[in-house]
Amino acid sequence: MKIPKDGSVVDIFVITLKTAAGLAALAAGAQGWALHKTTMAERALLILAGLLLVFPSLIEATAEQLSGYDLPHPAPFGLAIMAIVLAMQRMTRAEPAKA
Repeated sequence: MKIPKDGSVVDIFVITLKTAAGLAALAAGAQGWALHKTTMAERALLILAGLLLVFPSLIEATAEQLSGYDLPHPAPFGLAIMAIVLAMQRMTRAEPAKA
């Protein structure tokens, strides 16, 4: 019996990494904690990044319906937004908790 191949090992690996990053961004946005406590703007950006990474075709179709323009590959935008939020979090270290 021959097993059909729908994608190469590299394709599967890349999609798995993007989805894992998207789930991490969604979780961080939902719980309000990335490297440290997030602001509402950071939470919104993390949720947007997660949606762009986990549901790229849904976001692409919705954006095309709303604007009439084609958004060809939304996943890189999600990775960029996530990287920017994490870099901002890294630059602004959390204050230590006062006892």
